[in-house]
Amino acid sequence: MKKIISIFYLACLLVCFSSCSSDNDDNALEGTWKLSAWQVNTPIDLNSDGVKSSNLLTEFGYLNDSALVIADNSNGSIFYSALNVSFNAITEGDMLTFMSTSVTDSDNVPHPFSYTKSDNTIIIDADITFNKVGGSSVLIFKDNALVMEVPNGFVVKDSETLETILSQDVTYVFTKE
Repeated sequence: MKKIISIFYLACLLVCFSSCSSDNDDNALEGTWKLSAWQVNTPIDLNSDGVKSSNLLTEFGYLNDSALVIADNSNGSIFYSALNVSFNAITEGDMLTFMSTSVTDSDNVPHPFSYTKSDNTIIIDADITFNKVGGSSVLIFKDNALVMEVPNGFVVKDSETLETILSQDVTYVFTKE
């Protein structure tokens, strides 16, 4: 009889621990995720300091205080420390001289969103890119980061004609604080 009770007790413990595993996964997602990289494939010298970088956060510091917050299993918010960012350039021979405009205002507020999660994919019901490329946003949880790839998410226009002269895919990387 003691053996049956021990087996029953052990079975109950296994059920309890296995039923909590998905809750632990959701809890691991909850919290503040800082924008740690804003990557393009081809390095550029956005700030004209003579050094090219593929992480545009090092070139354009206005986004350094940006963060994604996962509040619970279906709600969150995004805060960008710069809004309405646009990039223009002047072509001088083979060189591009970049100019940027943005709103960096202490009144910037987090923008709420709702999301669904399936395995390591998070689908947000809104465009959470800072330059609003349109549509919903998809983040992948990998290597302890939330990664969002945006085709043609970095666009530079000619400052005189406003024609697109450079377009690259951009990858947002958020790491948990």
